[in-house]
Amino acid sequence: SQADPSSLATQPEESEILRRYLAAPEEQRQEIDRQAAEQLEKMRPMLDQIGPERHQEIMVHARIEAARAVLALSTNAPDDEEEDH
Repeated sequence: SQADPSSLATQPEESEILRRYLAAPEEQRQEIDRQAAEQLEKMRPMLDQIGPERHQEIMVHARIEAARAVLALSTNAPDDEEEDH
């Protein structure tokens, strides 16, 4: 039984980012997950020293940081992709 990821968010902004992540298109969620996995891979030596009970919390925070970056890019992206006038 995994905890609800939004319950691991420590600030209202983090909860909002997780809500936006869950509502994002599949393509964006995959990019966020890819970036979060890359962050975790860079943290592997540290994760090996931390108990597994903290791994989900660290994954959620890596996902929040990746979502913050990806969703900010999509918010600031030009409207070129919406050419179905």
